[in-house]
Amino acid sequence: MNAIDRALGSAKPLTLYGVEIPSRLLLGTARYPSPQVLSDAVKASRAGVLTVSVRREQARGNTGMRFFELIKGLGVRVMPNTAGCRTPREAITTAQMARELFATDWV
Repeated sequence: MNAIDRALGSAKPLTLYGVEIPSRLLLGTARYPSPQVLSDAVKASRAGVLTVSVRREQARGNTGMRFFELIKGLGVRVMPNTAGCRTPREAITTAQMARELFATDWV
């Protein structure tokens, strides 16, 4: 056990909306050079929550579904966000799609 493991082991768990999160670290999914680097970073960080910009991933076209499958496969709670939306209607629509895509009310 290293110093980080000892410090994390003594931390009180974070609870959001009645859900205990194993780590207080929230990690974004943008700007990784490859899916493998993203996957490795998530696993190494032991993040409790991943934030995902649904709108920005939609803009990438055909790679969007592969990205969403990668995220789901990491086994970390996902908190989609509406970054990149320009209007309230666009943000609401994106949030509704995120709820369906990730089966979560966390947005």
